[in-house]
Amino acid sequence: MYIVEALLLTVLLLTCLYVSMTDIRNGVIENKILAGSAFLCFVLNIAYYIFFAKEYFGAFLIDFLLLVLLSIGMYALNLWAAGDSKLLFLVVFAIPGRFYNQGSGSAPAVYIVIFTFAIAFVYIVGESILLSIRRHEKPKLPSIKGIGAFLKNYISIAVYIVAVNYLVYLLFPIFAASNASLIAVTDLLLSVVIHKYPVFFKLPVLCTAAALSAGIVVLHGLRYGYSLPDLKVYGYIAIIVFLRSISEKYNYQIIPTASVKPGMILSLSAVLAMAPSRVAGLPRTTTEDMRSRLSPEEAAAVIRWENSKYGQHEISIVRKIPFAIFITLGALTFIIFRLGGI
Repeated sequence: MYIVEALLLTVLLLTCLYVSMTDIRNGVIENKILAGSAFLCFVLNIAYYIFFAKEYFGAFLIDFLLLVLLSIGMYALNLWAAGDSKLLFLVVFAIPGRFYNQGSGSAPAVYIVIFTFAIAFVYIVGESILLSIRRHEKPKLPSIKGIGAFLKNYISIAVYIVAVNYLVYLLFPIFAASNASLIAVTDLLLSVVIHKYPVFFKLPVLCTAAALSAGIVVLHGLRYGYSLPDLKVYGYIAIIVFLRSISEKYNYQIIPTASVKPGMILSLSAVLAMAPSRVAGLPRTTTEDMRSRLSPEEAAAVIRWENSKYGQHEISIVRKIPFAIFITLGALTFIIFRLGGI
């Protein structure tokens, strides 16, 4: 059994290292590499679950299906590209079922995603701080407007988190009681998602969420009694909102216009600069996420635009996050924790 597990993890490690390099260098995760590795893992898994680990197949199947749904959801929310979703499929498929059947709590594979985004978040914030130092920017005292924006974002996110948490505790009290740490870290991930989409902060949506949140809290109190939530989580959310406001300032990169390639994402300022141009095929809108990746035709149009009347030799793009390396580190962190029985 241990030999098959070692082979599965070896395939996983080699694949993750290779696609991490291609993602960093070229912004591409090659499908043929993922397909070949998936085939090897499929053969190894057949032997593993038929001859050695039948008792672990149920845990593996639950975690695999859950991560597939979660990964598709993150792709649908434009949190990462299709290649990142496929890589996560492979990661969960290649990790032996015994690793999903250790420790406490349900669906431990969710921690792979949590570790991935936690590492990515630390990287983004750290890089933003380094960029600030390199630009010799002096720290400024927060303005009243800045404090107001922070409080607005924090309270808005807290409304949604309260609603989700009390709903989980209301509908699934046993699961919630035995998975408090999982719920806490999921709250942090959810806060990042909420912060990303302005629709959550629109007054009608926010008021509706606040009303639902209040109703859910009352229902929970009537059924199980009133109690304070885990206040540490809301402290962590405050830190995330603050650090996100810092890192967003450095979310862009200036490159030569001639270096624009398909798959890149133009900043809003770049798209606005192109608005007066009559060059055919230019992108006219951007959401600054995966929905606005340049097609080959759009990238070619941007390059032609450089030498037009309104063209510029440099252009601002949204900095790409090479998620393959973070998925790799998230998977390795999960494996190390599970080897330790955590």
